[in-house]
Amino acid sequence: MFFHKNEMGHITGGVNLLALAFFLTFAAPLFAQDAVTRATPLSADIYSNVTVKRVLGLETLELENGEKVQLIGIDYPEIYMRLPQGQEAMSFLKSLVENKKVRLEFDVEKRDANGRLLAYVDVLVCSHCDVLPNIMYDYKFGEDAYIFVNSTMIKAGYAEPMTSGANIKYAALFQKLHQEAMEKKRGWWKEAEKQVLCTAEAKLCPDGSSVGRVPPDCKFAQCPQ
Repeated sequence: MFFHKNEMGHITGGVNLLALAFFLTFAAPLFAQDAVTRATPLSADIYSNVTVKRVLGLETLELENGEKVQLIGIDYPEIYMRLPQGQEAMSFLKSLVENKKVRLEFDVEKRDANGRLLAYVDVLVCSHCDVLPNIMYDYKFGEDAYIFVNSTMIKAGYAEPMTSGANIKYAALFQKLHQEAMEKKRGWWKEAEKQVLCTAEAKLCPDGSSVGRVPPDCKFAQCPQ
């Protein structure tokens, strides 16, 4: 099942996770990145074709221009980061966005108190393609096809909807996908007997990110290379 944004940004339907797995495994970045500097002002044009440099956390991405982006409309309860699915979620997000072209869609509030961009993030699957055989995509914007990252994290069971604040454009969609993930026991929602809780300690990594303890032996996860 798929969900699609039309040219006006409206969404319907669901996501095919098997096709997503195919895409993440075999698809590579398709086009050379544009030259974008940190001094570049916020504009729709600049943030429709920019590369994600790295994932700093389950809520924060760093763009090639140095900007930090917070994924909005979704949340990651702290307790779940002590479950095996915590590292699964991080690996899933990295595979989805790192070194990939993205476009940002904004809601009512565009930045948080720390200056991070608040956005819905879409990964470019194919540009100027009329037909996309065997490649999953969520919607077309002009001649480009994208995967909607925020909703994909929820549908995979690796995030919950965040309905507080002003940025609630896709709240109804996110709640629907969240219910589906729980019913199908995806991601966080796998059977309780398979879940091991570790203490909520964190270790600071050389790149400024942090890692927690992970099951089954509750040792600290590896820092990003």
